[in-house]
Amino acid sequence: MTGRITESEKDSDHFRIVFQSDAKTAFITFEANRTEEGIHFFHTEEFGMTTPVLGPIMNFLIFKVFFRKNPGELK
Repeated sequence: MTGRITESEKDSDHFRIVFQSDAKTAFITFEANRTEEGIHFFHTEEFGMTTPVLGPIMNFLIFKVFFRKNPGELK
């Protein structure tokens, strides 16, 4: 996947970086906070179109119709 960093913030106790795919259908956020015990790091992934009207329709078609997972594949 190719894309670019759309947000980046950093201070001495925290950082946050948001990556957006070139197709604008994937957002990955990397974030870390300093704690007394060390560092708490996590990331979130969001997939799908984010446009208000077209996004939900396209997401339904992509994830529920065209690329629907077969329940037998989850084993």
